[in-house]
Amino acid sequence: MKKVINILIWAVLLVGLFILLEYLKKEYSQTKCKGIEISISYPNSNCFITKKDISSQIHQIYNSIEKKSISDINIEMIEKKIKKDPYIAEVNVHSTINGNIKINVVQREPIVKIINNKSQSFYIGKEGSLIPLNHKHPARVLIANGKIKQAYSPKINYNIDKKNKADSSIRKSTSYKIYLLAKYINSNKFLNSQIEQIYVNPITNEFELIPSVGRHIIEFGDIDNMKVKFDKLIIFYKKGLRKIGWNKYKIINLKYKNQVVCSKI
Repeated sequence: MKKVINILIWAVLLVGLFILLEYLKKEYSQTKCKGIEISISYPNSNCFITKKDISSQIHQIYNSIEKKSISDINIEMIEKKIKKDPYIAEVNVHSTINGNIKINVVQREPIVKIINNKSQSFYIGKEGSLIPLNHKHPARVLIANGKIKQAYSPKINYNIDKKNKADSSIRKSTSYKIYLLAKYINSNKFLNSQIEQIYVNPITNEFELIPSVGRHIIEFGDIDNMKVKFDKLIIFYKKGLRKIGWNKYKIINLKYKNQVVCSKI
């Protein structure tokens, strides 16, 4: 008998909880939207998109979202609309219990600006996507120019699976190699402050690096043994050029194994 009573009590509690939840759900759905809260995360100092830009995109869907019932606001549609923006890496849209629409956005992080052989320009982001230029808000990043054929395409992403044979053509492309170079330079504080340009030599198809300090050119070659080459360069800079002077050489060649070959000015 006691067992039956306990079951009945739990059943009543569950039914009551269900009714309460349905009531709260109905009340919440009738809640009017009080406003929009927009939060944008910028991975670095570059700013491509503003809160005003996000608001404009929402107003393309709803002329006025304020005072609209929460149940009548299509959260998924808003999220999809914002996701299409080429400057945005991540977006999350949800409604709060007090009736606000909250939008959290993460901007893409450019690491290199490409200027191809047709003088067309775009960025490559840290995660491998191509990002169009924003003339209102130009980014201060590494520049790559010279013999580069790649044009801007929103479909391309260089963050590829190296085991996937379908991506083999991408791995052979000059722009993919530039992405790997820029990603390595961007990850190292010393290199990021010292290297300001990647140049693709039109005759040799090899990479040359232009520093921000000194009048020399760094002949890097291809990206094979990239870490070893950069390690040699950092040691040479810190233990060599700092003592003898930054303008001592016109060429620093990293292509030879276990040595740095220099030509004087």
